[in-house]
Amino acid sequence: MEAVDPTDKLLHPLDLDLRHYIIHYLEKAAAGDIFNGNKESKGYKFSLYPPEGLFATSALEVGNPYKYRVTNFIYAVVENEPEWIGYVAVTTNEGTTILGKRDILVSWRGTVTKADLDDDLRITLVPTRESFPREILKPLVHVGQFKNKLTKYQNEQAISITITGHSLGSALATLNAIDIVYNGCNKPTGNSDNFFMVTGFVTAYPQVGDQSFSKPYLTNSIRFMISIPCAS
Repeated sequence: MEAVDPTDKLLHPLDLDLRHYIIHYLEKAAAGDIFNGNKESKGYKFSLYPPEGLFATSALEVGNPYKYRVTNFIYAVVENEPEWIGYVAVTTNEGTTILGKRDILVSWRGTVTKADLDDDLRITLVPTRESFPREILKPLVHVGQFKNKLTKYQNEQAISITITGHSLGSALATLNAIDIVYNGCNKPTGNSDNFFMVTGFVTAYPQVGDQSFSKPYLTNSIRFMISIPCAS
């Protein structure tokens, strides 16, 4: 993953293009606003809008020239019940032309429910056991979703994978990005020497792991481009 040093000239002063990217991706991280939190609704704990109308209906396209199409919703099982927790989207041809690359975007929603808050407050560090970094990690987004998309677009000149999230979503985005790179899910089928850049834009970022957790991934150059921490 690509990193931006805090002293980098892109940040002091803030580069205009980078500013646009920060606004763009963190707006896409506003997935929590699309979560149906009405307990009386039949669609409780699901998205308020269908995939095909998510951006237009939720006003996430207003003033944003980078057009995307939602291809998949992501669900999690919380307290034995399924609930909507994010989405996968890909730039349209129009959006690809303006952005300058075909972008595969994964957005994780932030803290919404009481169960989410309980998870946020559970700060005890536990051993990662077999999940990180040995052997095969357990993907947070099904490997097939990325492989299918990378295979479809691999002949294009520029492809990127961007992971974004807020609060709880930023923690999931961190693990998701590490998982993708560590398992080679950013490499097109049949070409292990080639890979596509994975970049993370996260905000209200909690601590994910300790130094021992980060060491294996720093050696593999897995770092976030932008990290906006929680206020203390």
